[in-house]
Amino acid sequence: MTSKNNKCLILFSGGTDSLCSAALLAEKYQEIFLVTYYEKSTDSSPIPKDNIQKLKKHFVQTIFHHHIISTDKIVRRLSYESYFMNILK
Repeated sequence: MTSKNNKCLILFSGGTDSLCSAALLAEKYQEIFLVTYYEKSTDSSPIPKDNIQKLKKHFVQTIFHHHIISTDKIVRRLSYESYFMNILK
């Protein structure tokens, strides 16, 4: 039984696994939020706009929302905030 009144969220890289997950869930959910994490060091990685357009074209009954979230601050904090102190330890 499908749940066409519900929403779901998918961590969406645009790769094969997340694209397949989005397609399977598009058959069950009316609204899908696709979340892509972005970090400056992965600047050369493309934002998965093409695959989102494919989803929208194939699953016209489903509303797709794409959100890009920057992880730069948290990566800087975890990687560099105490860098020299951690080396000394």
